[in-house]
Amino acid sequence: MNNTNFNDARKTLGITLHTLQDFYSHSNWIELSNTEPCTALINQDENIPNPAGKNESTCEDKADGKSDIIRAEILQQKKLTSGYTRKSRPEGKCSHGGFRDFSCGINKDYNTSCHGSLHSRASEVAIKATVQLLEEILRRSDPLSFFRLVGLDERPVEGKLIALLFSAFRNRYPDASEDDNEVVEEPMD
Repeated sequence: MNNTNFNDARKTLGITLHTLQDFYSHSNWIELSNTEPCTALINQDENIPNPAGKNESTCEDKADGKSDIIRAEILQQKKLTSGYTRKSRPEGKCSHGGFRDFSCGINKDYNTSCHGSLHSRASEVAIKATVQLLEEILRRSDPLSFFRLVGLDERPVEGKLIALLFSAFRNRYPDASEDDNEVVEEPMD
């Protein structure tokens, strides 16, 4: 954000937040009973805690090649692992699961995922991680630039992506106005 290219910074922030939030749904961080974010993901001075070895088996391989049961010793030793998609999954590693894998996997993307009973916990920790990252960005930048980055600024946001997002919003909420100066006042019941 040192230059004033907020559109690129906003896109990078979106990609970063997506990756950060996916970590809690696609790894075994929640299965390891963690209730707080992995600070190493936003602090480059920290190392990722206790990652499983490259050749270490982390999930039970089933006869059908699907892998969603994290090995007991991985959980007992609090080793961190992730789910791999079908084509990239080495033998003995956990599957991501879902439509990409045609398998169960360890993802917690939805309540209906095989590990979906942990979806809410993963979401809560992902929200905490998001807040931590945004607070760190605010701490390292001036408030006006931060507010502009996250769209809390009087100046209109530019870019085709914003127009696309607003058109989807307008289709869902037909009373929405594209004119940011228009104030719609309706009595509240």
